[in-house]
Amino acid sequence: MVRGGGQVEVVVVPDPTPGPGQALVRSLACGVCGSDVHFAELVRAGALDDGVGVVLGHEFCVEVVDYGPATEPTVPIGGLACSVPYSAGPGGTELVGFSPAAPGAFADYLLLDADKLVDVPFGLAPEAAALCEPLAVGRHAAGLAGPTDRRTPAVVLGAGPVGLSVVLALRAAGRGPVLVSELAAVRRTAAERLGADIVVNPAERSPFALWDMLGVSDGVPSPLLAGGVGRAPPVTVFECTGTPGMLQQILDGVPIGSRIVVVGACVDADAIVPATGVVKELELVFSFAYRPGELVEVLHDIAGGALDVSPLVTGTVGLAGVAGALDALARDPSHIKIVVRPGL
Repeated sequence: MVRGGGQVEVVVVPDPTPGPGQALVRSLACGVCGSDVHFAELVRAGALDDGVGVVLGHEFCVEVVDYGPATEPTVPIGGLACSVPYSAGPGGTELVGFSPAAPGAFADYLLLDADKLVDVPFGLAPEAAALCEPLAVGRHAAGLAGPTDRRTPAVVLGAGPVGLSVVLALRAAGRGPVLVSELAAVRRTAAERLGADIVVNPAERSPFALWDMLGVSDGVPSPLLAGGVGRAPPVTVFECTGTPGMLQQILDGVPIGSRIVVVGACVDADAIVPATGVVKELELVFSFAYRPGELVEVLHDIAGGALDVSPLVTGTVGLAGVAGALDALARDPSHIKIVVRPGL
């Protein structure tokens, strides 16, 4: 639990009791997300302190323990499940893991809406199943590249969990070639393992100076000239860093007619020069989370072996290690995804 003005701590509370429409579940594995890191920092700084405290954790695989009264079972008791992290409560719908009213899966037990549970295919390890949530984010973002030719080049800026999930989704859809730009060596290696065609360190080579390697021409200076803007974007750039100033770098660097999909959540004020996008007639699209059907698709693709998630997990901790995991992900780029196993 994280409280305002304090550190993340393990506390003992009574086991929750499921009400109508709810399932009592045991947390088996839960990924630590960048949003967990940021939210914990805000709570500890007092920006979101309500005196109650918040149990984080929204990327989870759980075991169903019991159902509330008058609740139709959706997953057998003892079965494994994932779910979109939303829960209906007396005050309205709450985001699981970000509200005192909807404690998350950095805990032994939690309550979820029974009608949102999704069966985990038999034999799939909980650590792998828990990754369906962040991978669904990548699948949704990759889909925003639009109904272009499968060979349309893609550039992914940032190879954290979000960027790598985009790479996985692009390759699974047959899109490419895919260029990945990432500062951290361990993340560049993961991008290569997951199917990126070209991987660069932006401190050494700008991803915006390699269009010829992707078969993209940047030679037409204006859409007024012949060949200035084609029917399909010549390249799709996925901004997955959330870094202030990155959007303007993309606007400056991409060819005319390109599509930019913003996946990284920059929480600071940022500035762009709109005229740059105007004269290039660029498309700017923002991607948020995923849709429930995409979560189910990804879960079954992981189970079927179509998505290799093994390069993503760089650490596993128990509940006592959550505070250290949050701090490590905030400072150490050698990590990609740390998974919390409450039973450890």
